[in-house]
Amino acid sequence: MTDSPPQPPAGHSGGTGAPTHRLSFSLLGRVQIQRDGRPVDLRGRKPRAVLAMLLLQPNRVVSCERLMEGLWGDTPPRSATNTLQAFVSRVRAALGEIGSAGNGGVLETAPGGYLLRIDPSQVDVHRFEALLERGAAAYGQSDYAAARAFLDEALELWKGDPFL
Repeated sequence: MTDSPPQPPAGHSGGTGAPTHRLSFSLLGRVQIQRDGRPVDLRGRKPRAVLAMLLLQPNRVVSCERLMEGLWGDTPPRSATNTLQAFVSRVRAALGEIGSAGNGGVLETAPGGYLLRIDPSQVDVHRFEALLERGAAAYGQSDYAAARAFLDEALELWKGDPFL
């Protein structure tokens, strides 16, 4: 199954309004969720890996097959489907969606996979890429001060080795 085209983030009016949830996400260092600027506990490498794979494809369905391949490569355990569901439940709990059916929340169950409905600007790696583009554009227009400011801001997002 292929991943779906982007879907509009939940809690946005036309994709330009403020997110309903005050969540932000870090991939440029330890994989982390922040709610209202405070870290949210998500223990375990594999649940954080599931979150990271979903964060890299915001508003797109990421297939269960792709998630399982990312977790276990070509040799998933027999229990891979159930284990993946348990990891997704842990991510939902960390997102504050305990008891959620998975639809209408930030992390939705979709046919064949899962969809994380967020504004890409909530994820440090997507903000980093946007700042690099803005810095390059400013540099191309010989606005070196603005280019430096954008690139400095991008570098400040790095908190260590990515995806830990």
